[in-house]
Amino acid sequence: MRHLILASLFFVALNATMIGHARAGDPAGVWLIQDRDAEIRVAACGGNRLCATVAWIAKPNDPETGKPWTDKHNPDPGRRSRPLNGVAITDDMTPTATPDKWSGQVYSVKHGGKYGGSLTLLSPSRMKIEGCLMLICESEIWTKQPDGGHAGHATKVAAAPTRG
Repeated sequence: MRHLILASLFFVALNATMIGHARAGDPAGVWLIQDRDAEIRVAACGGNRLCATVAWIAKPNDPETGKPWTDKHNPDPGRRSRPLNGVAITDDMTPTATPDKWSGQVYSVKHGGKYGGSLTLLSPSRMKIEGCLMLICESEIWTKQPDGGHAGHATKVAAAPTRG
């Protein structure tokens, strides 16, 4: 009887541990940023790292130039003319001890700088990105897009055969 009680307690403790470490879901996919004017593609990129790249921009042209957006705030002058579509927002996010959280460097296309940051999967459809400079942090919530969002639709349209 004593062994049965000990075994039951073990399984209760094991289940409580597993519930505490339940995963929120898969971070891979296309995410609409909080301002709803761009989408970011998140994918595994070597080992257990996560990478995030600009996949779609609502207004394809920069109003200052009338031309497609470029990485104009990049600190490297040689990279300022590269298209913003495809620019890596993160390329080194690694898992932390906290479930559903990755940390590494976050690149801000608005400021042209890299900051310490993290991605935290809050639910299967919500993810928080945070970037910090010393003690000042900024964050926003992204929403996962079904079927690849605008970026997936643009890829499907571009890949479709043309007739004529």
